[in-house]
Amino acid sequence: MERDEHILNAARWRRYDFLDQLVEQEIAQWGWLSVKKIFLVRDHKIARPRIRDAVLHLLGLHSVGGIDTDYESLLENDDVDGESLAEVRTSCLDIADEILQEMIQKKNTYLLDIDAMSSGPFAVLIPDILDARKEEILDLPSECTVRDMVGTAYGYSVLTRCGSLTSNRREGFKRMKGAMSEIIDEMGAEITIKRTPLQLGGRISGFENCTSNTQDILWHILRMLTYRGKQAVRKSATFVRDHADSRFLPWLHRYLSDTKLYYTAVKIMNALEMIGHPSSAEYLLPFTQRRGNWGRSSLNALASLAGKEIGEMIMKTRRTGYRQTHRILRLLEKRPPDEILHLLEQLDCDSSGYAERRVRNLRKRKRKQLQEIKAAMTSTDKN
Repeated sequence: MERDEHILNAARWRRYDFLDQLVEQEIAQWGWLSVKKIFLVRDHKIARPRIRDAVLHLLGLHSVGGIDTDYESLLENDDVDGESLAEVRTSCLDIADEILQEMIQKKNTYLLDIDAMSSGPFAVLIPDILDARKEEILDLPSECTVRDMVGTAYGYSVLTRCGSLTSNRREGFKRMKGAMSEIIDEMGAEITIKRTPLQLGGRISGFENCTSNTQDILWHILRMLTYRGKQAVRKSATFVRDHADSRFLPWLHRYLSDTKLYYTAVKIMNALEMIGHPSSAEYLLPFTQRRGNWGRSSLNALASLAGKEIGEMIMKTRRTGYRQTHRILRLLEKRPPDEILHLLEQLDCDSSGYAERRVRNLRKRKRKQLQEIKAAMTSTDKN
């Protein structure tokens, strides 16, 4: 396996320590330009959300994962360069700071996580973010609608937690009104919330202070979480499945933890499968024992998540029977070799006949993969 394949596999499984080692080696031998080419390839099989997170990590921007820019523009910026990974990260700081300052000025702070920022190089911007969010509330009209409030960072956060808002008689509308009234009082504003329910219409609108891609996803997530009509919710879930990344995980998790819509839940599971963040495991596990598409989709998504504990979780879903062994093997086959070899030993002891042969063949392949990974790491250490 070539080094660029190891780099992309490390990105796929979010093994960022190993990724850093490989990228340092690539920079030393071929320069940062070679690393850029690896991640800018358009036809690689790794889902875009995983590439985005890996690039942000390499550039030292993991604490501002909510930055509203695509990773290609960061990689293609000629000012991002260096003879080591540390130099590359330093060169990116001013560029990221400029983007973040513009976001704050436009009051585009919906996706910025203050807790994550507090331990990173952009902690100094937190007071400005809080001021921008407060100013949004103070700028609301004295008699504001739900549609007015959802355009603010605080409003969006609250409204997407309250359930259906398309009728002012539902409990969700009452919860929203109470929560927003508390925020408004804390800000010292005198604002009356009208009882007009949320109506988004059929076209994307609002969130004009964001990039077009972020605007679209924010709108669809809002409709998915606050509407009750199955067709509208399903259409928005389809869009979210095809475009979401780890910035939107809190909303995807929230939807999955409370949904009763069969087909829509499957779309969200598909989105979590592409993103592959380990935090999704607890939201997928309750579905793994369900029958039909819920069970299959949740297991496939679970098997794609990063994290060494995922293999053990997959094994715990196993039930007795020949077919169950093959199902577990199919899921474990996706995993990195060092995570599953000890699990394959366990399956080997419990299997017989064709299943036993399949377990042993998979174990041989995974041992070979592990040797290749160790060889790549040894090569990195020597350099």
